[in-house]
Amino acid sequence: MTEKEKEVWRDIFELYKDMPCLWDISNVNYLNRDMRNQAMEILLEKYKEADEDANMSVLKKKIENMRTSYRRELKKVKASVRTGAGTEDIYTPTLWYFELLHFLDEKNEQSRRGVDTLDSSDEVSNNKN
Repeated sequence: MTEKEKEVWRDIFELYKDMPCLWDISNVNYLNRDMRNQAMEILLEKYKEADEDANMSVLKKKIENMRTSYRRELKKVKASVRTGAGTEDIYTPTLWYFELLHFLDEKNEQSRRGVDTLDSSDEVSNNKN
């Protein structure tokens, strides 16, 4: 990948990050097909700076592949941390765009956290009974 292509992808990832309707399932517009299509059109216009012949299916496939590679690398990082390895032994991702897609994991971590439905006062009162 040329530096020009990498620069275009950096811009695409920044735009993508600012369009949670494309990647955040808790976003109110995630199921809004028109909004998602408009957002993808914006990304496609940016991608055409690197590939004039690009179309929507090519862009979607590239984004899907990059997200899959990101998740694969993230899984390796988390696995190396779980093994109790020292900081020098933690897996270092090789993807040049790993940090650029890190917002995807941050969102997933937020959405995976459970919500405590017990009020702390309820818990205290139940423990006294």
